[in-house]
Amino acid sequence: WYGRPDLRDAPEWQTARYSTTVGGYERMTLSDGSVVELNASTAIRVHFTPAERRVQLIRGEAHFTVAKNKARAFWVDAGTVSVRAVGTAFDVRMDDHAVHVLVTEGRVKVDHGKKETPMLSAGERAVIPFAETLLPQVSKLDFPAIQEELSWEGPRLVFVDQPLAEVVKEFNRHNQVQIELAEA
Repeated sequence: WYGRPDLRDAPEWQTARYSTTVGGYERMTLSDGSVVELNASTAIRVHFTPAERRVQLIRGEAHFTVAKNKARAFWVDAGTVSVRAVGTAFDVRMDDHAVHVLVTEGRVKVDHGKKETPMLSAGERAVIPFAETLLPQVSKLDFPAIQEELSWEGPRLVFVDQPLAEVVKEFNRHNQVQIELAEA
């Protein structure tokens, strides 16, 4: 990607590439405060300018929790599909046949070159096929279906038959947000 004229002169802090391996997972905070979670076998390229924040999904699936900044839109490009958000959370998955966009919080605008898909709101998923003869499909998902779609996100702590105090202690080892028990 260094050969592209629009990127080779960019300062290094504005351009970065991240990827995961088979079975991998990575969660990172970008320079603007947005959080990206990469599923297994995923690659992205991040390019921020003073005017916009742009991420290219090269392959795989990523979930974005976008830091609010009305002056700098946040774009995710996947093939011929572009998703625009200002401060929201959404998942983009690219497979051999289509791009899948699932909104988990707020609203996003999807543009796929053929025609604009209506704004998607939390709980809605659009499947935009690469085949020009097929139209995008928009559907509403309930909470259990959304959880199932995002079940790859982690890491997760699992406890079976452990006292609450031990669960809180282990949780606090892994998180900045700390839980306190009011009483035993």
